[in-house]
Amino acid sequence: MVQIYQESQSQSRAGGVHYLSSLGPPEAAPFNGPIDVVTTIIPTVVSAASEAEVAALYLNGQAALPTRQTLSDLGYHQSATPIFTDNTTALGIANSTVRLISG
Repeated sequence: MVQIYQESQSQSRAGGVHYLSSLGPPEAAPFNGPIDVVTTIIPTVVSAASEAEVAALYLNGQAALPTRQTLSDLGYHQSATPIFTDNTTALGIANSTVRLISG
């Protein structure tokens, strides 16, 4: 059975998978089972796909904070949390290597 979901207004969605890993380069770490999955509608109207990707990165970072705090409270202090994206423009915006042009 195939169901098609249609909305009357355009809305962007954010998603992400959070997992724990051992120390070392994040690219070399084995993928463990997910401990959290984020799926939500972005509560802001965005005008470009890159803006939606940046919003998704932000929402995933926000969702990771309680897990980081819990792990720290349990004695597992956390270094910087790597966040990955497949959108090079969003990555450039997040790392300040892409300049936004006002239109």
